[in-house]
Amino acid sequence: MLVTGGARGLGAAVAHAAASAGYRVCVVDLLAIVDVTTTNGSEVDGPVSFIASVTDEAAIESVLDQFGTPDVVVNNAGIVRFGPLVDHSLDDFRAVVDVNLVGTYVVARAVARRWLAAQSPGVVINVTSMNGLAAGPNSGAYGATKAAIALLTSQMAIEWGPHGIRVNAVAPGLIDAGMSEPIYADPATRQARESKVPLGRLGTAHTLPSCALPGVRAGCLRSWPERGGGWRRHWLCHRAPATSAVSGLRGNRSVSRVVVLAGGSPHAHDFAAVGTALVQLASELGHVVQLVNDPDRAAGLLADPQSAATPIDALVINGLWWRMLGDAYEPWRHQYAYSPSAATRETLASFVSCGGGLLALHTTPICFDDWPEWGDVVGGSWQWGVSSHPPVGPVTVQIVGHHPVVAGLPSAIALRDEVYGDMQRRSGVEVLAVAKRHAGDADQPVVWAHSYGSGRVVFDGFGHDAVSIRQPNHAQLIEQALTWVLGAK
Repeated sequence: MLVTGGARGLGAAVAHAAASAGYRVCVVDLLAIVDVTTTNGSEVDGPVSFIASVTDEAAIESVLDQFGTPDVVVNNAGIVRFGPLVDHSLDDFRAVVDVNLVGTYVVARAVARRWLAAQSPGVVINVTSMNGLAAGPNSGAYGATKAAIALLTSQMAIEWGPHGIRVNAVAPGLIDAGMSEPIYADPATRQARESKVPLGRLGTAHTLPSCALPGVRAGCLRSWPERGGGWRRHWLCHRAPATSAVSGLRGNRSVSRVVVLAGGSPHAHDFAAVGTALVQLASELGHVVQLVNDPDRAAGLLADPQSAATPIDALVINGLWWRMLGDAYEPWRHQYAYSPSAATRETLASFVSCGGGLLALHTTPICFDDWPEWGDVVGGSWQWGVSSHPPVGPVTVQIVGHHPVVAGLPSAIALRDEVYGDMQRRSGVEVLAVAKRHAGDADQPVVWAHSYGSGRVVFDGFGHDAVSIRQPNHAQLIEQALTWVLGAK
């Protein structure tokens, strides 16, 4: 890990916390780390200190040549020049822009170039500030540079994410550390600031490590301070598929974390039994599995900061959550009609686009009927008034693709289930299996695979009940689909 501005304050807290967590840490600063001898880059137990400016391209390249290419970069270096804008010299204004914004770019670009050349994944964490969201008095160019870093983070994520480089931003709020320490030395100022925080206290130097280090593993979180000192986290950028992350950035985890989302209107399905069967299959593969029955709860787990240290790797869905329009659903509408919130939509879509796996079974394309993008995520959607399925009955599934999801399966599989037909399938999906609703029907794509952003998606049109899920060939397909969306080769 490379940490800029890591000799004092928040950066030092990140550097030492990372070293304690087992990272080999390099600190780039104009000051030496306290109690650590400056070295030429040899490996030591604590952080290695390099005296260099983040605005000096040649110096940064020299650091990388000596230390090696890190897996993680934390761009924390920053300065501030306080005072009214009308009294600011142009030199002071430019100095803040150069260190805060240009320095962030110089370091991130230098490391990203090496990752791209080696086709290696990596993580960039850019430190912004609450002043990048709301201006503060007499802060000069500081807030403007922090706002610019937030947008630069998004730009980096868009361009580098497809290559497995994850770019995150963390925005500290009211923190008694580093450049802010002189401000809070005044008791009246400290009391005034603390009164604005619901917890009644300021953050400390350890606040940033608690957000930044989990972000290394979570991959897609951008954290912003809420009014009053809290934090709001948004899915922001693409992350590397699980294959590259498991061996390195996720701490050599061999066990994946899977959420099974099964529930909704029970008028035609026993989703409780279906969910239990899916949990059993995933558990037999050795994964850590959690079962939930509410999309908002699932989205909450995906975005929960507490899950960042052991991020969720895949989402398995088999349920019915939609607006239940039409007279046929009137008896259940009041209790079960559902439309996902904007936050739930953003989280679910971003989870997959950022590299999370999605295994969508049976009724999944029917869900979220007022959210067109959901069909893009799944690879297809139910067309009301066009799509149809016959009652549950014998089905012959024909394997037509050559893909890890269907490898080793017989060419024809006999199930007792439903065949969904005439769905609006998105372009680019790879059809792996077909079936007919009835004699004389056209072949209906019932299993397909595709990518949404950096995430892998498999749609398995079956799974009406637990019996279908436990049918040996179908169980094998589900297990292989889950393995594939998790990124295993």
